[in-house]
Amino acid sequence: MPRFLSDAALVSAEQLLGSIKSQSGADLSEKIKDLIRLAREQGYLTFDDVHEALPETLISAEGLAEVYRILGNLDIEIIDQSEVDRAQQPQRGEPDEEAKLDALDDPLRMYLSQMGKVPLLTREGEVAICKRIEEAENEVKRILFSLGFAAKEHIALAEKLVAEPPKERFDRVILDARLPERESHLRALRRLVKR
Repeated sequence: MPRFLSDAALVSAEQLLGSIKSQSGADLSEKIKDLIRLAREQGYLTFDDVHEALPETLISAEGLAEVYRILGNLDIEIIDQSEVDRAQQPQRGEPDEEAKLDALDDPLRMYLSQMGKVPLLTREGEVAICKRIEEAENEVKRILFSLGFAAKEHIALAEKLVAEPPKERFDRVILDARLPERESHLRALRRLVKR
């Protein structure tokens, strides 16, 4: 069924409409044109649409049959309202087996769809978390440095680093950001260990 009726089809419909008159003698062509416009918008007509536009009191049974013939010649499908309701209802029931397998078969799709449901941090949220982490690290350092054995462990570790040959690797002990300053750190450690 064509979704949009051509203008040529409307012209031929107007020619056919000239002969249809209501039982009272009134011209029904405007009402039928309205039906054709409705069919153009919806892509179909229902029997209820036709009966609302052309009540039985205005048109004879023969005239109604002629209207149905004209609409049929224009390839306008006239369907029952229950078919429209059934088509507009969401499909209920079990999805087919293939769709189930596709959903299970694609873990990446499942992962991404679940990740899309998780709200992301804003810039302010990230800054707040970074500050909390930094404060917690500083608190741990403060507590460790306040303990008596921590100083002894620091000295022992420094002695391992400056020993010849070194008993501990520098890059395992010192933060990566300080690797370019390695030699200056080792010199400072040697001075502190000698004291």
